[in-house]
Amino acid sequence: MPEKLSNKSFKPKALKEAEEYFKNVHMTQEQHTIFIEFVKIFLKYIKMEELAAKGIGWRAVSK
Repeated sequence: MPEKLSNKSFKPKALKEAEEYFKNVHMTQEQHTIFIEFVKIFLKYIKMEELAAKGIGWRAVSK
């Protein structure tokens, strides 16, 4: 398993923006369930706040 990254790998402003972005996301229950599983996998490799991971991940899959 790769060495875990930390929040220091990301700019604090970018993490905060990602958290705010996720708070305003609308998705179906099915999308939410799948996405939460994705976030769990993501957090195994990148140590950061869960809400920031959700914001970053949702931006990645929604564009």
